[in-house]
Amino acid sequence: MQKMKYEAIIFDLDGTLWNVNESCTKAWNTFLGESNYKGRISAEGMNSVTGIPMEKCIDILLPGIRKEFSDIKNILISYEKETVGKNAGEIYPDVLLRITELSHKFKIFIVSNCEQWYLNKFIGYSGLGPVLTDWDCHGSSGVDKHVMITNMKKKYHLNKVIYVGDTMHDKNSAELSDSDFIQVTYGFDEPISDAKRFDSFNDLYNYFIGGRLKPTDY
Repeated sequence: MQKMKYEAIIFDLDGTLWNVNESCTKAWNTFLGESNYKGRISAEGMNSVTGIPMEKCIDILLPGIRKEFSDIKNILISYEKETVGKNAGEIYPDVLLRITELSHKFKIFIVSNCEQWYLNKFIGYSGLGPVLTDWDCHGSSGVDKHVMITNMKKKYHLNKVIYVGDTMHDKNSAELSDSDFIQVTYGFDEPISDAKRFDSFNDLYNYFIGGRLKPTDY
């Protein structure tokens, strides 16, 4: 059995640990409807921008809206807080149990491009706070994802780290921070051909615990 070489596992959030895109889509469209704005967004549209900072999401999905609402980010955040606060999100199967078990063998982190309140919501809703070594997000640090990963490695003196995410942006961030990468394919992006990848969190857990890879993981 292969002995795992990693000191720490850093997880992406959206598309990796949970999915709240239905609630976020509803929140944005509620505001657009109340404001008589001509456009609406779809769940598919929200899925397509998941994992990038909110400012960029707004510019992609609602181009030109800043001309009418200069404070659009804070407005949408207030609607998201209301909707996500009531509905929370779907935590993917096996995440809660398996991350807790992994924390006995690895340092566990979360690094995401989300807003601070949103990450706090996940941590509170999931109850995973006690098993996490640390976490960071774009809304808190204001830096790119690869910089957040690098900063975590420096802060905790980590040499061998793996980042787990669901998108090509996650893979690129891992590479820029000199970290390994694994994709979970149940998230918001297509399978990445040159990445190790798993179709369930339980399969991912088995890899970290036992060092097993399926033939389809490459």
